[in-house]
Order: sequence, then C-alpha cells, then structure tokens
Amino acid sequence: MATWAIVTVKLLKRAKRRFSGVLTNDEREVLGRNLLIHTLEVFSQLTELERTLVISRDPSALQVARAHAAYTITETRKQRLN
Repeated sequence: MATWAIVTVKLLKRAKRRFSGVLTNDEREVLGRNLLIHTLEVFSQLTELERTLVISRDPSALQVARAHAAYTITETRKQRLN
C-alpha cells in the first residue's frame, strides 16, 4: 500500500493573513510560496512517503508542486478549509 502526503493550499495571495499587521500582501505571498516549497522538499526526503499530492485553486501553487514532482489536483469549488 502506498503512503501519500496530501497538502491543501489556499490562494497564495491570501496566505498567512494573521501576519497582515506586520507583512505586506506581497511578503505574505512569498512566505506562503516558500513554506510550500519547504514542505515539498521535506516530504521528498521522507523515504516513508511514496507520493505527494497538492490540492489548490491557485495555479502558481500547483506549478510549484509540479516542479517538485508532486501530483496535483485543481480545486474547482470555493470551499473553506475548515
């Protein structure tokens, strides 16, 4: 049986809103992208994981995921993560 990591990513433009008092929108977007990259790099080093799947409506997040050999699914419906 294969072990997968599944990562859901909201729009990077809306990443880390709780930091909006100290970071600009652009800085929060960069932070969100860097955190996604870091997560994918860590997952790629785990021998226990056979696949990584990223689900997002954000085309740039999906592009980052594909560049890190992750499978992707484009989320089509607007839903809250909670």
